[in-house]
Amino acid sequence: MDATGLVALEGTMHPILKAHGTIILAGVCEQPMKVLTKAGLHQRPGILFAANPRAALEFAPIQLRI
Repeated sequence: MDATGLVALEGTMHPILKAHGTIILAGVCEQPMKVLTKAGLHQRPGILFAANPRAALEFAPIQLRI
């Protein structure tokens, strides 16, 4: 992932976060994760990370209180 990809991802996430939604990024590979971490996405409210889709499905009800 480069800066263009990061800007595109942030643009996609913005309306969801603005509406107080939650985003779970699952199975992010090492190189994109470095970019996302450097950009501070791991510290932003409403953005969660999961090791893989199965893990996301397991903790989503807990994190989202559903």
